[in-house]
Amino acid sequence: MVTPVKKERPLPFRRNFLVGILLVFLAKFFSGQFDADWILYAGVVIGGAICIFDVFKALKRLD
Repeated sequence: MVTPVKKERPLPFRRNFLVGILLVFLAKFFSGQFDADWILYAGVVIGGAICIFDVFKALKRLD
């Protein structure tokens, strides 16, 4: 008797999600180095948008 192998589900996010988080951390680092708040704001907006779009794509893939 052969038992079926249960496939593991991949993580619900892909590489872009991690890139968005990394972009936020880099923006925080460089905004402190150059004493420029606009770098932090831009990094949070762009990195957050990348993360959110990747989450929506993952949710769409689950359907």
